[in-house]
Amino acid sequence: MRKRNISWEEKINEVNNSFERIKDHRRFPREFYRQMFKIKPEIEEYFKDIDLEHQEKLLLDGIKFCLDSIQGDKLAKIQLIQISQTHSQVNLNINPKYYYYFIESFIRCVNKYDPEWYDDMEYYWHEILMGPISFMISQYYRYTEIGQQDKLKA
Repeated sequence: MRKRNISWEEKINEVNNSFERIKDHRRFPREFYRQMFKIKPEIEEYFKDIDLEHQEKLLLDGIKFCLDSIQGDKLAKIQLIQISQTHSQVNLNINPKYYYYFIESFIRCVNKYDPEWYDDMEYYWHEILMGPISFMISQYYRYTEIGQQDKLKA
């Protein structure tokens, strides 16, 4: 067990290192989806017509964009905006209430697959993911409003 009271930069470093240890584990993405569907079965409906193998790659890319965006990477921020648009009400309509299950499932899987996991890693992952995920949640209705505004102007 390590101290939770470490700097933001140290937390980012710990989470990035953890991600590097799990990202190439071939079972990790599949286990993540299995775990999420187990915790909240209704989420599986969103994936019924999806190529899960491709989605597993997108999952890891999305997490990488989250991690890079909080470190100021402009390309990662642009990617996060695009993911937010894709998940918004007018596109895939991923209800913001499901992001909690996403984070919980992801962290449970990191715990399972990261050989250097220790208790405080859970808190670090939560803190690091909350910024980008909160941003995505904040964008859920935004694109609907923009779309409505565009229709009014036409």
